[in-house]
Amino acid sequence: MVKIFLLVSSMLAGFDADSIPDNSVTKDGVSLRVLADCISQVESNNSPKAVGDNGKAIGAYQLHSIFVKDCNRIVGYEKFKLEDRWDVNKSREMFYVYSKHYAKGVNKVSAERIARCFNGGPTGHQKGATLEYWNRVKRELEIRK
Repeated sequence: MVKIFLLVSSMLAGFDADSIPDNSVTKDGVSLRVLADCISQVESNNSPKAVGDNGKAIGAYQLHSIFVKDCNRIVGYEKFKLEDRWDVNKSREMFYVYSKHYAKGVNKVSAERIARCFNGGPTGHQKGATLEYWNRVKRELEIRK
């Protein structure tokens, strides 16, 4: 009974970025936290004030409104607001929500797949247009080794 209560409670609480442990790694051994840092560097030079794509992409992770909407759909309620894109911690949390959902288990997929899906949507890892993006993220990863 206690296990069921804890399970339901955690589901109702939604996803929390802190539930991604520091040692959470991709199939190829890349820390999800480090990958998030590299993506933020590529997207905005780590600037929470960045605006791109003619005003549609906001914050350090350059999130579009549809990304926020998708994260809310994933967690099952309106957890995130559009203005949360300006907040680095909230944006990172949305990155985790999105990655965890579409990766179907972070440790089961590569850093490349996560980065390319972040850039090109749920099937981004299959799009040639996301290869250059991955190469930029990969260069950031190599700098951090």
